[in-house]
Amino acid sequence: MKIKYDEIMEKVEVSGEMKTRILSRLSGIGPAQNPRPKIVNFSARRRYLTAACLAVLLLGSIALPQLWNSGQPDPDYVISVPHIAGAASAEELSEMVGFAVTDLTNLPFEIDQAIYTAYGDQLAEITYQGDGQTATFRKSMGREDNSGDYTIYSATVVLQLNGMTVTLKGGGETYTLAVWSDGEYAYSLNLTVGLTAEAWRELILSMTC
Repeated sequence: MKIKYDEIMEKVEVSGEMKTRILSRLSGIGPAQNPRPKIVNFSARRRYLTAACLAVLLLGSIALPQLWNSGQPDPDYVISVPHIAGAASAEELSEMVGFAVTDLTNLPFEIDQAIYTAYGDQLAEITYQGDGQTATFRKSMGREDNSGDYTIYSATVVLQLNGMTVTLKGGGETYTLAVWSDGEYAYSLNLTVGLTAEAWRELILSMTC
């Protein structure tokens, strides 16, 4: 029997494809293996990403203003905050800032209250209130816009008054903000109720005469 089996096996030819198929089947025999899926903690990952984003925003809010102003970050950059103090009158306000500040008398409403504020020795501010309206007048050294109003207005008009360039900003045919300089001091007047360009002309001329 063994001789016949050996003779038969010697006549059996196994091709390369058959060998590959047999080996692949043999390799699949055995206990099934189920790899454990990788568990990702999305809650923790989300917290890390949120914290990283907040850190980037915080650093950007500090660094970008310096880059815009100087082009390069300044390691010695210091924000100077002026001392803000109230005054009882325009005369006292003038003493605090070091230059003359006078009250406005020709505003388009009756004044019930006036609030005098000195921002260090850099800027004087008088806020007038009455008839449900408000007018904020500012005066400072130099020629730069001191209004602190960064609203994008739909209408702008430029007036020439007594050698001064006055810029009016508002919407439609009325304007609520006026900004000008006499070369030595900068001025701004912000109203809650707009005026026409002609009304502004008369108001500013009464202030500068």
